[in-house]
Amino acid sequence: MFDKIIELFSILGKGFLMNDIIRLLNNDLYISINEEQLNTLKQALNYIELIKKGKDIIVSKNIIGDIDLALEIFNITLNALSHSEKNITIKEFDQIIGMSEEQIKNSIESKKIIEENKEISLKLFESIRKQLYKEAEKINIM
Repeated sequence: MFDKIIELFSILGKGFLMNDIIRLLNNDLYISINEEQLNTLKQALNYIELIKKGKDIIVSKNIIGDIDLALEIFNITLNALSHSEKNITIKEFDQIIGMSEEQIKNSIESKKIIEENKEISLKLFESIRKQLYKEAEKINIM
């Protein structure tokens, strides 16, 4: 039961991160972003890096570092995009991840939310959030 509680907290923590990212990307009022918001964008970029690492592990069988977390995040993202984008191809998956990564990197560099590809980033993180909540609902701690 303790393992299930830890798993639930882990999923909810990722869900809260998605909430922070979505809230930041949705707010058009930011002329510039503060350090806390910049940190949220860096966490979003870190999350994207883990998605890419998980895919690399599966495709190339390149097993280096924290493979469990990377595979878990890749699986959640793949499931999320599969539910939001019917019959998504790996090429489309890569495009969504790439455009989101570019948008987040550009926002970090300019210290303001960049509009280009923002809708794609929002769609990605909203899909992941929905999938995380589905995963949390499956956990039985009773």
